[in-house]
Amino acid sequence: MARIRFSKEGRDKNIKIIGIEKRLIMAILNRIPIINFFVKLFMLPRLFSRLNRFEYQYFIDKKDFYIKIDSIQKELDINVENFNREIKDISKNLYSIREEIYSKIKSDTNSLNTQIDNLKFRVKELNRAREQILNIRNRISTFLDRINSDSIYVDDKVIY
Repeated sequence: MARIRFSKEGRDKNIKIIGIEKRLIMAILNRIPIINFFVKLFMLPRLFSRLNRFEYQYFIDKKDFYIKIDSIQKELDINVENFNREIKDISKNLYSIREEIYSKIKSDTNSLNTQIDNLKFRVKELNRAREQILNIRNRISTFLDRINSDSIYVDDKVIY
């Protein structure tokens, strides 16, 4: 920067850079070996001051970082707790729904078993009635066969 400022073109344009002369002098003095040591020794308090500011800022940023982490951790803990509570509620609801379904299935099964038993009873009754009807039919058929074989006519008045 100093070269540009003090070049022919820079002097013609009268460019002003604040603090450039001081930095130029320091750069020239840093090139001389013995004076370089004293310049750095002279700059040491400023270096410590900058180091202290850096450390201070570092620890403030670190503290803010840990505060943010703690805040996020607390929020995460609250969310996990809410999530667990909701899962517990859902599982209770599922359990009650499952129990309700099981009881309905059980009552429906009992009702169906009762209906099946009634149907079985009716089928048995119908089979008995059918057997009785078949028995009556066989008797009538036997009676009619006997009547035909004996040649007894009641209406025509021929009785044998």
